[in-house]
Amino acid sequence: MPIIPRNWRVKLEARCWRPHSMYIHSARMAVIQDPAGAVFSVWQSKSHTGAGIAGVPGTLCWVDLNTPNPERAKQFYTDVFGWKIAPGDDPSGYLHIKNGDEFIGGIPPSSQQNPNAPPHWLSYILVADCDATASQAKDLGAHAHLEPMTIEHVGRMAILADPQGAVFAIFQPPTKGE
Repeated sequence: MPIIPRNWRVKLEARCWRPHSMYIHSARMAVIQDPAGAVFSVWQSKSHTGAGIAGVPGTLCWVDLNTPNPERAKQFYTDVFGWKIAPGDDPSGYLHIKNGDEFIGGIPPSSQQNPNAPPHWLSYILVADCDATASQAKDLGAHAHLEPMTIEHVGRMAILADPQGAVFAIFQPPTKGE
């Protein structure tokens, strides 16, 4: 069975950059571009299940889709993965992405996006101390696109680029009582 149904590209306006890559017996993977231009990969497990650790420092904890067309993205990702994408309880316009019962990411409103950045997924890495991690990363050659900041009732975050330019975010959840 193919990892990507053949009608995806036409029906959902997706573009396959690298369809059906095989990794011997461990998995199959494809690299896809959504209709707005954000690139992501899908993984079909065989003997390698993929990420098996979550909720500890150093692991992926969240993703944001930065897109100029949130409504089209909502339709596309709902059709492809069955995700539920809806506004939160706040008036910011941020859309929350839910896979089953788990919140996995969001789509920031255009007012919170860099208008010069192309559509993209931003991965968040869980850290124990946002300020210390950002400082250490900068000491190792990273560039801070967004210095550590607090989002009330959410936690602390920063957006960094490694020495080669790959951009990622770090996130520290609030401590109890914050």
